[in-house]
Amino acid sequence: MTIKKHILNYLKYLENSGIFVFKTSDIQNLSQRSEKVFGRILGSPSTYERTFRQLRQDNILIVNKRPRKPKQNQTTWVIKEIK
Repeated sequence: MTIKKHILNYLKYLENSGIFVFKTSDIQNLSQRSEKVFGRILGSPSTYERTFRQLRQDNILIVNKRPRKPKQNQTTWVIKEIK
């Protein structure tokens, strides 16, 4: 399993469950979840975030960024399309 595939599987799971909103920390937390699921950590939280950014840049993942509320430290995303 690659980090890219892990992120896409997670987001497709959310989308199929009717959940279209997630936070950046949800992507970063996949790093720790990979150890439980695959028996090893696939990458660091920053590697997951970097891969997530690359998926957006490559138009594999189309998401909208929600405006941050005051004192909100992380970005909230809305899934539009997963290719």
